[in-house]
Amino acid sequence: MNHLQFLLLKLSEECHQIGKIASDSAQLGLLNANPEQGERNKACLHSRLNHLNAILLLLNESYNLDYRPDVMQMNKSQVKINKDLNHAIGSGMVTLHVPFQQWHDAELKQQK
Repeated sequence: MNHLQFLLLKLSEECHQIGKIASDSAQLGLLNANPEQGERNKACLHSRLNHLNAILLLLNESYNLDYRPDVMQMNKSQVKINKDLNHAIGSGMVTLHVPFQQWHDAELKQQK
C-alpha cells in the first residue's frame, strides 16, 4: 500500500466512524455518553469531523486533491435534502418535533 492508498483508506475509515456516531446519535441523542470513549456523541462527532477534515487537508497538500467546499453545490444538496425531508414528513415517517433533551445541553447553558 502506498501513501495515497493509506490516506484514502483513512478517509474511508473516518466516513464509517462518522456514520456510526450519526446512527448512535439518531438512536440515543447527541448528548448520550458514548461508553467506549466516555464522551457524548456530539463531542465524538466533532472529533471525527475534525479527523475527516485533517485527512482532506493531507490529500489536498500531498496529492493535489484540490478539494474546497463548494457553497453552490452544498446549497443544491440542502434543497434535495429538504425535498426528501418534506416527502418523509408527508408520508408520516418523520416529524419535525425533536425533544429538547436530545440536542440541547442544559448543563452548558447553566455554566454560561
